[in-house]
Amino acid sequence: MTSPSFRIAVITTVYRPLSHADVIVSRWLEPRPTDVKYGWGAPRTTIASIHTVQCPPNDMAAEVCEKHGIPRFDTVEEALTLGGDRLAVDGVLLIAEHGEYPDNEFRQKLYPRHELFEEVVAVFRREGRVVPLFFDKHFSWNPASIRAMYATIAELGIPFFGGTSLTHMGLLPPQTLPGAGGAPQRVEEVVAIYHDALEAYLFHSLEVVEKLLEEQTTGYLNRRTGLEEIVAWSGAGVWKALEEGVFSVKLLEAAALALAPDGVERFYTLRDQPEAELHAFQLRYRDGSKVTHVMQKATLRGWAFGWRAGETVRANVVDAGSAEEFYPHFARLSRLVEDFFLSGKPPIPLERLYVTSLATALCMRALAQPGVPLAVEDGGLPLPLPEQKVEA
Repeated sequence: MTSPSFRIAVITTVYRPLSHADVIVSRWLEPRPTDVKYGWGAPRTTIASIHTVQCPPNDMAAEVCEKHGIPRFDTVEEALTLGGDRLAVDGVLLIAEHGEYPDNEFRQKLYPRHELFEEVVAVFRREGRVVPLFFDKHFSWNPASIRAMYATIAELGIPFFGGTSLTHMGLLPPQTLPGAGGAPQRVEEVVAIYHDALEAYLFHSLEVVEKLLEEQTTGYLNRRTGLEEIVAWSGAGVWKALEEGVFSVKLLEAAALALAPDGVERFYTLRDQPEAELHAFQLRYRDGSKVTHVMQKATLRGWAFGWRAGETVRANVVDAGSAEEFYPHFARLSRLVEDFFLSGKPPIPLERLYVTSLATALCMRALAQPGVPLAVEDGGLPLPLPEQKVEA
């Protein structure tokens, strides 16, 4: 389906080189030749307006808007109404990632995701109708905001799609689930490794593993009864937990090996670098399964996870593509976003974004009390939204 008259409002914190606004929105305006390999060719819809919260010295929005004849508005409301008094767009891209924002005491970046969401919703409420909304990455740094945003989506029936770009890419080696010819075996433990950005990339890691866990079920979250608690460690506490068997050495090494041929050796060099940043977050589920996400700054780059189901142990790394191809996981995401806009059907369950958003926020709070379990209210699970249909 192609609909050049389908108009999209872009609401973003900042539009600078290599920001999420750049690697997503710029593909609508100037697709890269390599994008077609990832499903993104010529856009079938139109960027109708742009609103940016911040305008740094390297702002791209002014030049982009002038070059492509896109109006740039000072407020969210104006971007959605195209300067008029009625909702005048058919879809909203809300990208609240990057920009100059402070961190709180839990080392979370205070992006105004909830605030921008509410400004969009205010227009929907006034108009008495909604349009599809894509929401980049997770709901909010604030657990109360996460619950409130989910409730608003349910209340208004907003067609909604959000989350990471990485879950839409392939795995290396290609994943085959245990349990050939019958129901898949239950994944009992996962140890994931990720790099660089403590909170921001933790969300990616949580999403990648959540997708794996969903694929072990016949229905969303049927495998688990929810989270019991989360524990976090830093520095020497990570090594102590590993030595005590709190999480699996075998699965950690499998994940490290998936990232690099010498990945295990490179990971263990961190023992001799007490100044190196190292953290681990363990999510303990009520059914006895557990997932540990290990963050190290730059010794190993990428997202990988080792996992055990019964006697089967495997490891996978996310095939995110290369920077030389302008971060092609965003080309794949752009195709899915546009498909969602035109169909109104999200490609993933909304519940996943709730679970991973809340887990991200709670993990960062657990890090403030190393080694002390943080109990999870209501198992961290949302009420189902039966009216939210997922595209097959």
